Amino acid sequence: MIVAGVDATPAGWVCARWDGQTLEIRVVGHDPVAVLAAWPDAVVVGVDIPIGLPQQGRRRADEAARTFVGARASSVWPTPTRAVLEADWSPGLHVSLQAHGMRKRIFAVERANDGRFHEVHPEVTFAFLNGRGPLESKRTWEGLQQRLAMLEAVGLRPPATRAPADDVFDATAVAWSAARIARGEALTLPADPAAGEPVIWY
Repeated sequence: MIVAGVDATPAGWVCARWDGQTLEIRVVGHDPVAVLAAWPDAVVVGVDIPIGLPQQGRRRADEAARTFVGARASSVWPTPTRAVLEADWSPGLHVSLQAHGMRKRIFAVERANDGRFHEVHPEVTFAFLNGRGPLESKRTWEGLQQRLAMLEAVGLRPPATRAPADDVFDATAVAWSAARIARGEALTLPADPAAGEPVIWY
């Protein structure tokens, strides 16, 4: 069984392919279809991108994820509405330029319309692996070492690569959750989604 975890990086997507034994890291272009082309045999592709935009208000998935990660709540951005993402950015939209800047990737995953894509937030996965205990920021040495230790504990040691370490660790964590999805073991936020409601898997 082959799965993949995908995390956005300025150069494109950092992708972690895992078959249960071997972990491969590769950076592919900005089009998510390139991920599917790189590993067409992947049965699940976890992606750190919102899948399912709200028409108004906030998604329950994001609110549940913010609660789940506790002190790391700021790492889970509220997903902007479709109208906000379709508009050109301005301060009046009340959304950060960084969050709005993800719209091309969000719409690209949406256009791909491939059922193998599942939304996975790496901080949710790491919180789960850590028993929802305190996590240092991934921007710190301590936070990176903490995350590496958690990945190694579940049999995943990312190979050497030129991609940023935090993106590599995130993609690897997403791949771990993707494997749980493929095995039917994964959980969702919210835990009680309505039919068709967006969820974050872990």
